[in-house]
Amino acid sequence: MNLEITFVIYQSIQTKMSTINTPINAEKLTIIKNKRTINLRYDNKPLTFETSDMFIPFGINRYTNSWSANDNISFCCSCDDNTEEFKKTIDELDAIVEKKLNDFTGENFELTRSFSNKNPAYKKYIKLNITRDREGDFSTYFYDSDKNNVVLDDSTIEEFITKRGRCKCIIECAKIWTRDNRASIIWNANIVKSIAENEHTEKSESEGNTCDADVYNSCMID
Repeated sequence: MNLEITFVIYQSIQTKMSTINTPINAEKLTIIKNKRTINLRYDNKPLTFETSDMFIPFGINRYTNSWSANDNISFCCSCDDNTEEFKKTIDELDAIVEKKLNDFTGENFELTRSFSNKNPAYKKYIKLNITRDREGDFSTYFYDSDKNNVVLDDSTIEEFITKRGRCKCIIECAKIWTRDNRASIIWNANIVKSIAENEHTEKSESEGNTCDADVYNSCMID
């Protein structure tokens, strides 16, 4: 089964990321297990996508855990009618992953869809995690609507990822979470670009591009 999507081959965020349009061959999508972590690979590379323009309904979420001095930070994004095709692609991907996960483990996991919402009155959204390095600084890259790199910390991120804002991202599958008979794909935001309201268009997929300039130009098209 092939899915026609914008697929990102994530080689190294410091060096080069090639953004291309290509069918995804389900045969190249594999489940791997490293100690206690289950993850996805596409053609032996991290499973990474460029999203469409997306809406941020709530701003950021913070979660304090007992094993780290830093908060876990995430935000949610939804697609509108003009970018619904991206959501449909991820929905199809989820169905493939559920089958492959159950074939791999011999279990009967029910995979929560990446775009989900228990309240049917609202659009379904995908949860994206902001990543950190070993020092606790954000390792996610941020760009404003003028394509300028923005350095953020815990005290300024809420000024960048705002309620009712818009963004475009490079997202990566961090792992597959499992518990009992439930499972879900955990998504990290490798790159977040703010979208000004007048930038938002009906274009839901990029035309594909490969470039070797700085990190932004290597990874993001628009």
